[in-house]
Amino acid sequence: MKISIKKSLLGSIALLNVAATVQAAPTLITTAEGRGSDLQIRGGGFVNDNFGISDILRVRNSADVGNSRKSYFRFDLAKLPRPAKNATGVTLGLQLAPTEGNSPAGKVWTFNVSALKDGAVVENWDEKAVSWKNAPANDATSGQTLTADALPLGTFTITGKGEVGQQISFSSPELLKLVQEDSNGIVTLIITRKDVGEGPDNDVMHIFASKEYKTPAPPVLSVAFDGEAPALPTAAQWALLPVAAPVLPFESDIEAFEAADLKNPPAKGGIVFVGSSSIRRWETLAQDFPGLNVFNRGFGGSHIIDSAHFAQRIVTPYEPKMIVFYAGTNDLADGLSPEILLSQYMEFVSQVRAKLPNTPIAFISVAPAPSRWGNVANIKKFNGLVAEFSKLVPNLKFIDIFPLMLDAKGQPRPELFVEDQLHMKPAGYAIWVKAVEPFLPKP
Repeated sequence: MKISIKKSLLGSIALLNVAATVQAAPTLITTAEGRGSDLQIRGGGFVNDNFGISDILRVRNSADVGNSRKSYFRFDLAKLPRPAKNATGVTLGLQLAPTEGNSPAGKVWTFNVSALKDGAVVENWDEKAVSWKNAPANDATSGQTLTADALPLGTFTITGKGEVGQQISFSSPELLKLVQEDSNGIVTLIITRKDVGEGPDNDVMHIFASKEYKTPAPPVLSVAFDGEAPALPTAAQWALLPVAAPVLPFESDIEAFEAADLKNPPAKGGIVFVGSSSIRRWETLAQDFPGLNVFNRGFGGSHIIDSAHFAQRIVTPYEPKMIVFYAGTNDLADGLSPEILLSQYMEFVSQVRAKLPNTPIAFISVAPAPSRWGNVANIKKFNGLVAEFSKLVPNLKFIDIFPLMLDAKGQPRPELFVEDQLHMKPAGYAIWVKAVEPFLPKP
């Protein structure tokens, strides 16, 4: 018996074949090659935000559309060794990254796979410009549905939260036909979740590795000819496929801050407000604290650990006399525990203290947003942990805005929030101003 090895064209995997006749391996195309691309989009207060450089691709259909995610995958067919019309089999392959949130044990989640119609101008979408608001074929009012610009290709399922590294395989006659009838050399697939998640115990967010994922596992399209099976690579082979250089989430936001600083450097000794989107959207910051040198370094969608990571680029270089920090609501919504968040806030404090050992840091408590009220127990627990930690460390302050934003019955006040019921209206920020002002140094 003779074991022979035949190499396929550039970029495909060598195929071991124990046979007298050796068939060519399927061609494997990742979203990192040619005009390939991938990204996730997010609703709610993030409809204008772009997540094109994220190393993960989230998919969730939440009862609150603002917490929903959809993911896009574009593959460049230029490397196919033969015309696409001659393909006899096509399989989409994905790998699961660690999930966020919770799923009932044994629950089977169904995902929709769709595609942009062939030849449409929108197939040339730019992953650094697409958002929930402008994504091609996205129905911005729904966590699942798409517009008539998309074609349904079929479904696949994941049980529970799935397993990290689990390979997801999808093929259908409709996917094969899409590739066979392609006219412009690219195909865009879109994944949404059919099942709606409700509440903190039943709203898992499944996450797939993108082309930038830290452990190489890019989305892949396997295209076969001559009746061969469009098999996916093994885990070891998958790790050798073309990927994109990893880019840290929010790197573009931080670079924008740095570019602005070069043109107009902030004065030393000011007050830095840093954190997630509630800080970023605080557009009246300077007017709210007249006479104080306050400036905004919030970046939307971020977690506490992101501010810790970038602290020595967007906080300490300004040598501020005080730092006001707000984050944690995204982290809790994504399933991180209050204890983990406290350790990450400690990391932020450590990063600041390494350069500014005596600078006061004031933490604004996580707000009681109506859209996050289902997770109120964890919000209260995290706020309590930060409050206790702040008592133990010199120059740490805790600004408790949580009770100030509740009604007489102890419930959140929807009138303080915009349509997504997560981000605040001016009335909400007015409460923050009154709470924060006593903690700030006098002009």
